[in-house]
Amino acid sequence: MGSQLRRAGEVQLRQDVASTLREWKGLLGECAFYFVSISKTLQKGFWEDAHKILGGLEGNCMFHKKSPDVMGIPLDYGRPSHEGSCAVYEILTTCTLQRLDLQLIEQQQTTDGQRLEQISEKKMEEDHLKKKEAPPRKIEVEYTAFTSLHKAAKECNLEELIFLLSIESEIDNIDMRAGPEEMTALHLAAESKNSANGSDCV
Repeated sequence: MGSQLRRAGEVQLRQDVASTLREWKGLLGECAFYFVSISKTLQKGFWEDAHKILGGLEGNCMFHKKSPDVMGIPLDYGRPSHEGSCAVYEILTTCTLQRLDLQLIEQQQTTDGQRLEQISEKKMEEDHLKKKEAPPRKIEVEYTAFTSLHKAAKECNLEELIFLLSIESEIDNIDMRAGPEEMTALHLAAESKNSANGSDCV
């Protein structure tokens, strides 16, 4: 129902516009310029009706789509009402004069140009220096080397582990963290749980 109402409204609008074009036919022939604003969906029907009513290219009226005298309204006019049309007319027929100091403008343009050149040169120098700089060195992180106990746990060498744990000095290393990931011997043994001796090593 909403679509039907919208289509009926569009048909009625097109008929109203066509009727207005017929009434204004004489006036449109006397105009020097035409300022128009039409939505994309209504443009085709509007220009078809204008061509039929006013004669288009064949007639004396220059109000047709390809005419150089037809221009879009270059401002936001709000709702397409009589008040909006009056506001557009007032703005388009108003001329504003402003005195310009050409010397001041030239000086400003010269100054702006020099600033742009300086900024450009500075950027080029910075880019050049960045290219010259050596690539950053990798920071080598120092860490504690694996003890014999760590190595045996990592290799899941059960006999070696039993022997090392019988030595009192090696027992002191049981909680020591070593290697790049700072792992204890228990961590390394747990990682080797998939091997045959994995659970025994843990």
